[in-house]
Amino acid sequence: MTLATIVVVAFAISAITTGLWRNALVRHSVLDHANERSSHTGSIPRAGGVVFCVLAVAVAVIGASAGLVDTRFAIVLAIGGGLTAIVGFIDDVRPLPPLVRLLAHAAAAAVLVIGLSPLPESLAGVDVVIPAVLLQMLLGVAVIWSINLWNFMDGIDGLAASQASVVFATTAGVAAVSGGPMALPAAMTGLVLGFLVWNVSTRRLFMGDAGSGFLGFAVLLTIAVLWDRGDLPIWSGVIVTATMWVDATVTVVRRTLRGLRPWEAHRSHAYQHLVRRGWTHRRVSGGYLLLQIGVMCPMAIAAIAWPCSAPWLAGLVTVVMVVVAAWLGAGSEPEGR
Repeated sequence: MTLATIVVVAFAISAITTGLWRNALVRHSVLDHANERSSHTGSIPRAGGVVFCVLAVAVAVIGASAGLVDTRFAIVLAIGGGLTAIVGFIDDVRPLPPLVRLLAHAAAAAVLVIGLSPLPESLAGVDVVIPAVLLQMLLGVAVIWSINLWNFMDGIDGLAASQASVVFATTAGVAAVSGGPMALPAAMTGLVLGFLVWNVSTRRLFMGDAGSGFLGFAVLLTIAVLWDRGDLPIWSGVIVTATMWVDATVTVVRRTLRGLRPWEAHRSHAYQHLVRRGWTHRRVSGGYLLLQIGVMCPMAIAAIAWPCSAPWLAGLVTVVMVVVAAWLGAGSEPEGR
């Protein structure tokens, strides 16, 4: 099957199945009720991301059996991603203590690190050999942070899903060109786009912790697999996801410096400040999407073409995005509080 065929088939299955799942959530009153911290009004079905989680794991297992998906890729996604999604779904239905979630995320990170080891000991453009243990620790922390930051950034319609779909599409394209494992990221692109149909419609559906955490895990896994194969500099992964991780990181750092607990609910991310200023959810998500496609993707591709310059490109993107996020108010207390 071609890349486009995989995307289209996955999209159709996801869109139909997500609609059926949404009806079930409404019947069983699995709803997110608005409060003073919310960016929405009324009660909206949550845990909608469960569908693409289940379908992605099914694709991974079936694809590995058919020789279309790298076995390590499939096992790590099924175990680590599955654990993240299960804990997230439980948290959607009955909130769990932060420590329990953190331990589950750490276990998922361990699965990914062990599953991909041994890791490359050098980074493109960096003339230093990094000790394997240090690299494993850094990757583990990155996995935990990715799971959580995608949860933090899933606060308005369409943002997390659209950003993830671009990452998966980009990695699928890179893998297709390099002869790498493109079937799973291509399927993930279609599956997330199928969910996005419902996430941005007037009959809204929330992704929930199950979906956002799974996306954070799957995004980092996909990037790490291609990096491990030598198809993608890790810096390209840093660049293509910068719209998400910079906003979340600046917000957490600034709130922590102010003595606030990072895991407590709030509305001080840059994207949330834009909503409070009167931007619609679609406008904010669309703006982030245009920035990702128009700037981040070309920069990520440039990092592939000129690997020696990749760290500098990633550094430039990071500095600029940090300045923009701070300027928009990421981590600062919203006016009127």
